[in-house]
Amino acid sequence: MPAYDRPLPRIGPDTSPFWAATRRGVLALPWCTDCARPHLPPGPICPFCLSDRLEWRDAAGTGIVSTWTRVHKAWFPAFAADIPYTVVQVELAEGPRLTSNLIDAAPEGPRVGMKVEAVFDPVTPEIALPRFRPAPEVLADSPSATLGECPLWDPDSQALFWIDVVGRRMFRRVRAGAIESWALPRLPGSYAFRRDRGMLMAWRNGIGLIDPAAGRFEDFPTGSDGPDFALERFNDGACDRQGRFWTGTMARSLRDPVGHLYRVDPDRSVHRMAGGVIISNGIAWSPDDRTMYHCDSGARAVFGHGFDLAAGTLGPRRVFADFAGRKGRPDGCIVDAEGYLWVAAVEAGELLRYAPDGALVACVPLPVSRPTSLAFGDGDLRTLYVTSLRDGLDAATLAGEPDAGRVFALRPGVSGLPKPRFGG
Repeated sequence: MPAYDRPLPRIGPDTSPFWAATRRGVLALPWCTDCARPHLPPGPICPFCLSDRLEWRDAAGTGIVSTWTRVHKAWFPAFAADIPYTVVQVELAEGPRLTSNLIDAAPEGPRVGMKVEAVFDPVTPEIALPRFRPAPEVLADSPSATLGECPLWDPDSQALFWIDVVGRRMFRRVRAGAIESWALPRLPGSYAFRRDRGMLMAWRNGIGLIDPAAGRFEDFPTGSDGPDFALERFNDGACDRQGRFWTGTMARSLRDPVGHLYRVDPDRSVHRMAGGVIISNGIAWSPDDRTMYHCDSGARAVFGHGFDLAAGTLGPRRVFADFAGRKGRPDGCIVDAEGYLWVAAVEAGELLRYAPDGALVACVPLPVSRPTSLAFGDGDLRTLYVTSLRDGLDAATLAGEPDAGRVFALRPGVSGLPKPRFGG
């Protein structure tokens, strides 16, 4: 069984002496020093802001007990046969207070630098804390795409879809080792699931309905309001919660602001909604549907538009996140259930998490330099899937990034939102 798909242990707060001791204030929880919240589930990385700066405090959050120094085994050891248990090394700041239900190396209790083992009782299957895996892991069975893009989770089939743009293929992964793929007749840009069977596809030079498993592809005209394909081509896109598909175009020159944002309605009409775009990429909405986020890789910025969901209209754009002083460019994006925006920073090898006010609150490094897009998936929408590319990397870079082009997964401690489907 691939490492990523092995089950994680369950930790039961009502059946474990660890949690009982925590509630009594005898044993401490790790608290994040950046966002001042307890780590639930407990671990070396904050599940809320992904900071690794923590302090041990009592359950009420008062009184620093100790400081994390080193992890000997993960808090949720996915691969240990004798789980659940935890082994950590703690550095005490306030005397020997970690004593309840712990195996100590000395009768006087733990000391600075001493290894302390916390032993958990078996738990009932009804009680389970969220799975938490902060480090990105490669899906080893995912193909190495030339330009992996547009991951989408299908809740009906419990499967992950994504595409290889340059390779002209679509992939579907139901579980480890079960991957289907279909050849696409043209270069894809982006797609969305339809409320009925099939998908809407924005090809690089057109719009159509597709059912790749059945080999059915049907284009429809973009009309007089559609793109000038001599200057621009379709790229990334997403559906709003009214079932309309929004997609942007990128300048064929890769430098001129001749691209646009387009809205495709359920009646298949295409409407030009905004201009001045260089390389349109990720599109996402705030949970209250009052803001539409849009990444322009050419402008090296993430923009925010006021959004009217009922009318399907955009307000003037503003700079939400400026990449001018950062390495890399914004590519794909997605909003989590807390309203924070995740952005794949291509060429920087990292995922960035922004608060609704535009503050950068977390940065997750990846083992590849060119992540492209992301999607929340799995039954609980708590796994973040990330596509990547290998196109344009030289031999030396590829040697250091053997998994470039594959799909990665991590459990960042926050869930995503269901993705709407195209209504036509």
